[in-house]
Parts: sequence; C-alpha cells; structure tokens
Amino acid sequence: MIIFRFYFVLSITLSFFLFFSYYYQIIPDFLLGVVSQDALLVDFNSIFNDGGSARSLGYRYMQSVFSNLVTEDRQIFIFFQVWLFFISGLFLFKQFYFLTGRKIFSILMFLTVVLNPKIFKYTLMIEEEGVYISLVMFLCALMIQFCRTISWKILALLSLTIGVMISIRPTGYALLPLLPIIFIFYYKHLSINPIHSFMIVLIPVMSVISFESYLYHSNSDYQRESTLGVNLLGSIPLIAENKPENSRFPILVDNLYEKGKNVRKLISQADSFSIAQYLRNEIHPMYHDSGELPGDIRNQITMYKSEFGTRDSITTGVYIEFAKENPVETLKHIALTFIGHWQISEILNSEDWKKLSQDLNTHTLKNTQEVIYVQKHMKVIKHYTSIISWVKLLFVLILLLCIYLFIVGLTDWNREKDKLSYSATTGFLSLILPLLIFGYILLLSIVINVQVRLVFTYWPLMVLILFLFLLRVLDLKKDKT
Repeated sequence: MIIFRFYFVLSITLSFFLFFSYYYQIIPDFLLGVVSQDALLVDFNSIFNDGGSARSLGYRYMQSVFSNLVTEDRQIFIFFQVWLFFISGLFLFKQFYFLTGRKIFSILMFLTVVLNPKIFKYTLMIEEEGVYISLVMFLCALMIQFCRTISWKILALLSLTIGVMISIRPTGYALLPLLPIIFIFYYKHLSINPIHSFMIVLIPVMSVISFESYLYHSNSDYQRESTLGVNLLGSIPLIAENKPENSRFPILVDNLYEKGKNVRKLISQADSFSIAQYLRNEIHPMYHDSGELPGDIRNQITMYKSEFGTRDSITTGVYIEFAKENPVETLKHIALTFIGHWQISEILNSEDWKKLSQDLNTHTLKNTQEVIYVQKHMKVIKHYTSIISWVKLLFVLILLLCIYLFIVGLTDWNREKDKLSYSATTGFLSLILPLLIFGYILLLSIVINVQVRLVFTYWPLMVLILFLFLLRVLDLKKDKT
C-alpha cells in the first residue's frame, strides 16, 4: 500500500510538472511542434446527429463518460491524460525493475520512454494518441508481469486492454495475434485447464469489441463506414500499371489510371531512392485525404455511392480491382512502404530536401496538382531536415535489434521454456516484441502511408527492444566476471 501511494503521488507530481510546464510555456515550442488546442470534449450522442458516423467510439465514449461523471472542462481531461501517461510509465518501470533487478537501468528505460517530446505532446491534446500511447505502455508492463508470474488474471487483463485499444484505434487489431501466441506458449503453465484459459484469452477482448459495435448500432440507423477504403484509395495511382477490365466503376477506374501515369513518372525520375520514397509517401495522402482528394474523384465516388451504398464499399472495391490486376506492383508497394516506416520517409534530410526542391521547380510536371501538393508539404518538414538523419539512424538501429532479438529470443525461449526461468522470460519478450512491431508496421504499410505520429505510437515497444538488448550485453559481461 505504501508503494502504491508513492507511485500515485509521484505520477501526480510528474503530471503537474508536465502540464504546467507546457501551459506556462516553460517547454520550448520547438520540442513539441504544433499542439492543437481547438478540440473540445465530445458529447457522445452528438456523434450520430444528422447521420454522422465515427471510425472508433472508444476514445469518444471515454470523453463522454468523463464529461458526464467528472467535468466538461477540457483542461482537466487533458490533465487526466497526462496522469494516465505517467502512471502507465511508472507501472512499466516497476515491472521492468522486477524483471531485471537493476534500478538505475530501469529508471533510464522509464526516462527514455516518457521524455520523448514527440510522445508526451499527444497527452496535451484531445487526440486518440493521448490515451492510446499510455495503453501501449500499460500493455508492455502487463506482458512483463505475465511472463514473470504466469497468472490467468493478468492474461485476462491483457485481453481486456487489447480490446480497449482496438475500440480506440483500429490499428489495435495488430495486437490480436499476441493473445493466441501467449496461449500457445504458456497454456501448459497456467493453473487452469486449456479450455478455461482459452476463454480467458478470447472473452474480454471480444466483449469490448462487441460493446463498441453495440454502442454504434444502438445509436445510429446508418450503415457504418470506415476509413479503410479511403486510405487504400491513395495506393491506386502508385500501383496502377495495368487497368482492370470489366470494372464495376469504369469512370473512376479510368480517372485513377490516367492520374497514376503522372504519379509514377514523377517518382521514377527521382534522383535517389530516399527521394523516390518521399514522393511515393507524400503523393499517397493526396488520394486518400478527404480534404485534398481531387474534386473529380470525389464526385465520381459520390455518383457510384447511389448504386453501391457506402463510400467505403466503392473505394475498397476499386482498390481490390487494381490490386488483382497488379499483384506484383501491389506487393512491391507494401514492401517499399514497410521499408519507408523504418527510414521515416515522411521527412527528408537537408541534402535531399534541397535537391528535390530544385528539381520540382524546373520539372516538366511542376504545374500538376501532385507537385504543388508535395511542395506544400516540403515547407512543413523544412524545420526537421537538420535533425532527421539522427532519427533515421536510430530507427535503422532498432530494426537491426528487432531482427537480432527475435532470433536469439526464439533460441533462448525454446531452450528454457519448461523451466520458466529468467532466460525464458527475457527470451519470450525478445521474441514477441519484434513480432508486435513488425505486425503493426505491416498493417500500416498495407493500409496507409508513412506518418511519424503513427510510427511513434509504438515508441515504448521500441525502447523495450533497445533496453532488452542492453540487458543482454550487461548479462554477458556479468557472466564473464
């Protein structure tokens, strides 16, 4: 109880420090970048007024409950997000310390997670990431605790947490494979029979997903639309080497095919692989973002909507047609986007930025909508070009560590699996954390382009990868002495 009180008081203290440091502008703006202050707490019932729809209701429902039970003051809700961020980080520190027995080492891990301004800035905004990142830390702590204690109660809480994360952001579905993997690896060591343990794995997560779906359908008579097809639409000009025959959407298909010619020409003439990756990445949202989507395409989608129903059915349908007609280009695009996440292709270094800026000013396509859109984005990233090389290097390092730890983790766990030893625990974590990161980035690569905010959502997992590697180095030195 004393320890709990200590962590609670510490989390409140840290929350006050971060909260007031930002609002009294003690933290320099260049560390945080743009932090939106416009959003208000959502009235849950208003989401569905006038035929409105929502991608995921978890975060909106949380705001509604908070405003009804606590207060409608957005500043207090933001403070709650900041507190959730620190209490989750301290829980992760505690479990990592129990695993390693190294206090200073665990403190460094904690500071590396929570002092990343790209991460904690979202807790100061009314954004999904403000809660989702805290839940990622909470999930990491639960994984460590489960591997140490092999408790069905922790397993149930893991399942529940993943369900909540899915209800907040659809990318949480990338975490679902964690549950069957844990069941396969550990069901023999649980204190209950396999059928009950399987139910504990399945029921909490499915209950939350079902409840979120119930909330939507009980409040709206409209068919639910997602943003899946809207995002997939952005890939079409990049993969449209061949045009589908006998399409259900012939006018839209012809338009996207013709636009794709200029897109691929622009990319093919890039001076380097990194510039080509940047162009590929930044033209993508031009064809999926509702604010930038060319008007003729938007009008054609609206035209087909009367025949095929939802916008998502049209955009997903036309993507599937192009993907079937261009399977190699589709797989190539997914692979290049996967690589782009590790090279942070959303931002160029200073040298590539200057080179591309000069080329676009004299390019034969300089007056096209695509070039104008890219030039507008280049103005936004200009302030980050001087430091991005170090970030790119860090992510390449994390990628190499993920591959290394997956290999040695599989070996260690397979050797120690029946003993439930320290080596088995660190081995399983070394195995599963890279899988979770790869699965998440693969899901992003299939659906959407590279966005730093999405990549950094899993920053706590990346930090754990780094410190698990350092832990192995320390353990090796200890064994030698």
